[in-house]
Amino acid sequence: MLITKSDGVNGEVIFDLADNVTIATSLSVPSASITGGASNALNITGKGRSAATTGADNALTLTTKGYVDGLAEGGLTFLGTFRADTGEILSGGNDGSYLYNVPGGAGTRVAVAVGDYYVVATAGGNFYANATYPLDIGDSIIGVETAAADTSVLADWSLVSQGVTVNSVNTTDGTFINLTPNSATTGAVVVTADLSAIDGTSNSATRFLSKDNTWDVPSYVSYGVMTTSTLGLGKLRYSGGSTPAANAQSTTAGRTYGVTMNGSNQLIVNVPWDANSEGVETFTNANGTYVSNSVVNTSASGDVTTGTVDLSAVDGTSVAATRFLSKDNTWDVPTFPTSSDFGVL
Repeated sequence: MLITKSDGVNGEVIFDLADNVTIATSLSVPSASITGGASNALNITGKGRSAATTGADNALTLTTKGYVDGLAEGGLTFLGTFRADTGEILSGGNDGSYLYNVPGGAGTRVAVAVGDYYVVATAGGNFYANATYPLDIGDSIIGVETAAADTSVLADWSLVSQGVTVNSVNTTDGTFINLTPNSATTGAVVVTADLSAIDGTSNSATRFLSKDNTWDVPSYVSYGVMTTSTLGLGKLRYSGGSTPAANAQSTTAGRTYGVTMNGSNQLIVNVPWDANSEGVETFTNANGTYVSNSVVNTSASGDVTTGTVDLSAVDGTSVAATRFLSKDNTWDVPTFPTSSDFGVL
């Protein structure tokens, strides 16, 4: 054993010990006696080992790695970010390596430990090139199984959606509204909604969509048979096209007639009928050669009469050539008998 002492009251003493030296009880290294203070109280070149730390050890006991690993078991270790479309790691100690390769998901890839934690950045994509497991920016993956380099599979990871974007959209049609798409769709999804109603048979109980967004039965107005004082319904007396086209409206006084209804609830117009006035506006008459009117009218209106109509002939001097009104309505000279028509007296 070589012992070297430096100068000074508090100088360092260096022991050159053989390998595997066992100290029977304890080794006390007072920090005050060492140059540099407590941080340099004991310097060990290489890796030191000690008995395993337990939870019952004094708080000042040096802690072993195994004890720390046991405490950290089940915790997460953030290892960086990656592109979900290619599997490339973008940050952290594995920057530039791959979690998986596209296409196929295999190829060169890093080892996986339980608790490894990565977050998707830059671009979303299908995890391990599997369209069933899409990832978006902000989603994360956590290692749940240990895998050596180049052997990891999708099942070694748990996928966590951070809710930054929607993984996929799926809709279901309702009773009154159709929605598209109706299957899981990824990407920039646009959902279209519209009423699904089709033409149907309506009755008084059919409900309709009101402006206040409720399905209501309209407030119908019910009509009975019309009367002189009640708004109502009536029937036509004749079917369409069975009468001539209507005349133009008249503004002449005395030619406006109201509509009434017969016993079959058919609408009719009663026109007051005057047998002495069949629509003649004016009347003119004149005497003829043989017939005369006792009343002569010129453009007469209203209740017009011609008076007595009769032959206008007057007494005259009759001769053989005098003509008489024959039964055949001609003026003829009668055929008188001659002497030859009579015998000799």
